[in-house]
Amino acid sequence: MLQSPEINSGPGWYEVINPRNATTNIALVHEDGSLYLPEGEGALSSTEFAFAAARGDAHKLIRADEVPSIASLPDREN
Repeated sequence: MLQSPEINSGPGWYEVINPRNATTNIALVHEDGSLYLPEGEGALSSTEFAFAAARGDAHKLIRADEVPSIASLPDREN
């Protein structure tokens, strides 16, 4: 299923997958585009976040109650 590019963009919390060592980190993207890296630069740097986002390895975290209803999701068979 193809996703809209807007889904993983903008401010919010992101989970970043690091395939090199099979770990994940989190990052907060602020409204102004700056990053908060709660695990420290040793775990994930802003440059690594940018590369992960470009590769599609940064996934925006959303609350379950913010997920669109099943009726509004596109048909997966097409």
